[in-house]
Amino acid sequence: MEASGKSYKEMITYNELKDSDKTDNDDPNSKDAAMVSDVQKAYDEALSIARKDITRDGKSYYYGDINVLAEYVEWIDKYPNADENTEINQGAIYRSLAKRLKEFYTGGDKYYSNWKSICPIIFGFEALDTWEEMLPYVENASIYITNENSFTEIMNKLQELECVEGTFDYEARNFDFVISDLSKAVSKLKISDEMLGYILAALDEYGPASLFDGNSFTFKLITNKNVEGR
Repeated sequence: MEASGKSYKEMITYNELKDSDKTDNDDPNSKDAAMVSDVQKAYDEALSIARKDITRDGKSYYYGDINVLAEYVEWIDKYPNADENTEINQGAIYRSLAKRLKEFYTGGDKYYSNWKSICPIIFGFEALDTWEEMLPYVENASIYITNENSFTEIMNKLQELECVEGTFDYEARNFDFVISDLSKAVSKLKISDEMLGYILAALDEYGPASLFDGNSFTFKLITNKNVEGR
């Protein structure tokens, strides 16, 4: 699950993506070339969380302030070849936060005070005073931060953004696109940079070739599932 843990085939595609972004004016020492966005930091973080980074409180597991779904931790404890350095799934944080969004509805106003702590991680701001004020933000995010058909819902939402261009072929399951401005994507999605990083990390489970370049992100997943023999 390490970002560098790509197969040989994936690395070739990765390098092709990397080379295709170069121009004669590229300066590896420039500020933009050296910039690592907060989205990428969260993405890299999600891909490298190990069992030793998870704490336990009673029957609950935590990564910092994030209540991690037990299923993503307990399999490590039960697997004979796993140890404290074994990493959790790339999408574990995304799915754990999706569950917290769902709890916003199930808990309602009665348990809103207990839910508030997760708000800065998902939305990038402190929870609003009342459940009703927070509702529109949660309704929007719950569409694509979900544990139900999450891959398709994420792709549907990304495809809507003006800063995203490329191919979205749901039938063949071929996706080849660029988010040209991660900051604009965060603004339009109405979530935090951190949350977008966790979303992109969840997509990594499907084995794409992906590349961050400053404030942009390139994603390529070609499966040709509707092609005979695939």
